[in-house]
Parts: sequence; structure tokens; C-alpha cells
Amino acid sequence: MKNLQRKWVVNLMVPGLLVLAMGCGSKKIKLVARVGNDLISVADFEKEFIAAKPVYLIKNAKMKEKQKFLNKMIEKSLQRQAALQMGLDKTPEIKEKIKRVKDQTIYNAVLDERIVFKVVREEEIRKYYQRSGAEVHIRHIFLEVPPNASRDKIDSTRSNAEEIIRRLRSGADFAEMAKKYSDDKVTRDKGGDMGYIRWGGMDDSFLDAAYKLRKYELSAKPVRTSKGFNVIQVLERRKMPQKPYQYEKENIVQNHFYRKYRKDLVALFGEFNKKMTKEQHVVIHEENFAKVLAYLKKSAPDSLFRITAARKSGDFSWVDPEINKIPLATYDGGFSSLSDVFKFAALQYNLMPIRRKPQLKDLVKNEIQLHLTIAMGLKSGYIDRQPYKNQFAKRVEKILTTAIHNREVNLKVDLSEETLKQYYINNTKFFLSPAKAEVQEILVTDENLADRIAKWAKAGKNFDTLAEKYNTRSTTKAKKGILGKINAKSYGALGKNALEMKVGEIRGPIKSGGNYSIIKVLSREEEKVKTFKEAKSAVMGRYRKENLDKLNKEWMARLRKQIPVQTYPKALETALHGIDW
Repeated sequence: MKNLQRKWVVNLMVPGLLVLAMGCGSKKIKLVARVGNDLISVADFEKEFIAAKPVYLIKNAKMKEKQKFLNKMIEKSLQRQAALQMGLDKTPEIKEKIKRVKDQTIYNAVLDERIVFKVVREEEIRKYYQRSGAEVHIRHIFLEVPPNASRDKIDSTRSNAEEIIRRLRSGADFAEMAKKYSDDKVTRDKGGDMGYIRWGGMDDSFLDAAYKLRKYELSAKPVRTSKGFNVIQVLERRKMPQKPYQYEKENIVQNHFYRKYRKDLVALFGEFNKKMTKEQHVVIHEENFAKVLAYLKKSAPDSLFRITAARKSGDFSWVDPEINKIPLATYDGGFSSLSDVFKFAALQYNLMPIRRKPQLKDLVKNEIQLHLTIAMGLKSGYIDRQPYKNQFAKRVEKILTTAIHNREVNLKVDLSEETLKQYYINNTKFFLSPAKAEVQEILVTDENLADRIAKWAKAGKNFDTLAEKYNTRSTTKAKKGILGKINAKSYGALGKNALEMKVGEIRGPIKSGGNYSIIKVLSREEEKVKTFKEAKSAVMGRYRKENLDKLNKEWMARLRKQIPVQTYPKALETALHGIDW
């Protein structure tokens, strides 16, 4: 969304379409909506929609689905603008939350720019994306090479794999060869069939070889992996749906390359911190730890610490000012206090009472590292660069919309006992306890035996005796087959049958999967209204949902009267049509 500023001039307006130009000769921006001072462009809409929806919905999105999604964007804009008009962004609590997400965004930006993208190269990410747009159906014959194998063992295994390839090229049956020679216990009895595989999650050399093969092509030579040699054949290829590269890049890096380059990333992170610590002349003042630890062991601060940690409020103003003056670490231009350490730990960990010197030292070192990294990121201006600028804006929007929604909707729902009881009285049909039957069962796997047991039981033979002798259900074998009270939705067909039966009636065999059940109803409870105490949780949930929906609709209606909203259906109709897949 782009704020409407004076440099924007209306260039063309026709019914259902608004196009704005930013100065003469600039690129025109097509809008799908205008919400007060917020402009939602086609590009904004497409970016949000693609990020939120699966590929099949993106490619087949109907106008109704697009309108529904646009309405959610409009509501977010309305809420954010209302929050700003009320000055919620100026309140201490919200300012602290915004500062926190700003710091987090900057910290992540520094890690990306100074560490992650120094190790993970753009061309490698793009290659992964291109390869993961297809799946290949393969089969293989795997010859294992033990860890620390000798050169002779490696060479002989390679020779065996080469011989298998020669025999396959001479007409040998792949499936039979896999059953006879493959060391892959999972696939060898299936003729080596691995099914469809997708790029990632396997040895790169294996994947690289498999993806280069055409349909029915056999690997020209054995493929060496960390565990041995593979003979590979591709049986089929198929395309896989993907979002455009820019929407998949972050997931690819996090889900694949973080794991692949973990050691390199950790090593570079360590070097980065070491260099930063040296440049900023960081000194850890362990000589001051004893006094701080002694303070933390006192009952009053210990109690306050535990309470604050539990609710992660971030408010450590209760710390003794004199203790807060003690520098736990110093660096160019500042020092780290106990409150600083607490604030850091509250963001990163489930706080535990600090009792030992090594524990305090680790927290101090990590707090300093975080503080200096954020300072570096601020100086580098990462918060004003993409994609970090948009990430921060989205997180701020989330903070503001959550805060104002709580104020205008959530906190206005009356959940008093009196209100809930009245709602319960007026809506008892929603709080019913279903009919139940106490059931005794004899479960067997043999159909003929089940028929005989059913005849014996219906002829009057003692059901307890039959259950003790024949029932195979492990959970009820020692209880003479008594399942307990079940409703019509319990145990599949058993529950449905039981609720149709009278007390004392025997029915069966009832087939369920590969088993057969003979059941007897011992007692019944008819459907009844739950007591308020029994239903209270459900009453509260249903009442709250109904009222939240109602209050939210009323609030949105008021906001639409206060803040003008204009949509452009023709532009929305064209959205998603020009996506480069």
C-alpha cells in the first residue's frame, strides 16, 4: 500500500478503474482499492494474495475469491488507520512492541546480508527453485560402501555397479537386478522403485544425476553418493506447481540451505561476532557478577523476576537502580546492565532464575552481540531497504490492528456469569449430551468364527463367557469385552448400531475393516441437555464467537462511514492474469 501524497496526481479515472501517475512520464499504477489515504494497487493485491494462497487457488482464482481477499486487505487498512487516528502507536506499550519488532527485523537483516547471503549464493537458490519445479519417478540399484572403506573396497563396488549397468544395457530386467543386487532394503523388493522424488532432501550428486536423465534413460555410469554407488533410471517426469521465485526464495533458504550450510553459517556467525566484539572493544566485567548474583538470590527480586518472566512483559523497572548501575559489560559508547540482560532474555528464552556465573556470562555475551548487531543494522540503513522495509511495515500493521481489534471488539464482549447463563437458557439446543449406550463386544478376525459366536450369543449362551474366551481387542480383553458408554459416532459402525438397539439386544457380526464384532447393549442413556456447569466452556466459546462476529461487522460498518472506501472491480478482474510463472 502506498500512502497518498501530494506528488500523486490523478491521471485517468473511468468507472471501475483508477490509474495514478507519479510525476510526468512515470510508470502508471493501477489500483484495486482506495481506503482513505491508503492506495491498494494491483501489484499490492497480487503480492498479498500469492503469499497467502496455494498455487492451485492462485491460478484458478475467481472474482468472488479475489473480492473476499480484497475485503480483508481493506479491513486491515481501516483498522490500521483507525489505530493511528486514536494515537495507539504513541502509547508506551505499543511503542515498546514496535521497537521490539524493529530491532528483530534489523537483526534478521544483518544476519541475511552479512552472513546468510555470503554463504548461500543467488544462483544456487535459483537453480534449486528451477529444479524443484519438477518431480522425477525413479528406480535405482544401490550398492553400499561402508564408512572408512578401503580403496580396494570402493573400487570393487564401483566395478560391480558398472557391470550391472552393462547387463541392463544388454537387456537384463531392472526390477530383477534390483531384487538380487540392491542394498536398499526399502526399495529392492519393489524392483528399486523410489516413486516420485523432488529436488532437495537427498544427496546432491544423486539428485543432480537423476534430474539430468530423460524418461527411461539409464545413468551412464555409477552415481557416487556419501553412502555408496547408485544405478539410476528415470521412469517419468512431471511438473510441480510453484509460486514465482520471489515468493519461494525465503522458504528455500530456510528449509534447505540453512541445513545444507549449517556449519559454514555457524562458523561465519562466530567470525562476525568475534570481529564486532573486537572493533567495539567489548569487555565482560566478571568481577561485578558476584554482587548481581547475590542480589538475584534475595527473595523479593527473585519473586518479581519469576512473575515478570512468566508474563514476558518486558518491564524490568523493578530492578534496584543501584544494581542497574553496575556494568556487566562495556563497549564503545555504552554498557550492559541487568535490565538489558533481562530484556534480551525475555525475547529469546523461557526465562529461568539466574543463579550461576556461567549462566549470567552467556546472557551478557548474547545481549551485547544482539545490541551491537542491531546498532550496525541501523547504521547500515537496512530498515529502509526491501524486503526488510515491507516486513517491518507488515509487523507494525499487525501490532496496531491487533491492539485496536482488542479494544473495539474483544474487550467489549460481556462474559459475565449472568450473561452466559442467560445465553445458555435461550440456546439449550446447542448444548446437548448425545444418547449413549453401554456396550459389550466380542471382536474377532475370522468371519466364520464370528458367525458361530453370534449364533451362540443370540441362542442364550453366556455373553461374558464368550467374551472372555474369544474377544481379541487388547484394551477390553480383561474386562469381558466391555467398551463402556459410546455414542453414535464412536467406533464407526459399532456406535451407529448400538444406538439403534434396545437394552439386552445382541447384534452382529458387524464388519469393520478386517475385523468382525458381536455386540450387546447393557444400558442406555437418552439424549439430554447438559447442565450449565458441564456446558460452560462450550457456552462461553459459542457466545463469544457470535458476539465477536457481530461486533466486528458493526465496527467495520462504522469505519467505512468514517473512512471512505472505493474499489475498482475492473482492475481486480485483471489481477493475477499477468503473473510470470
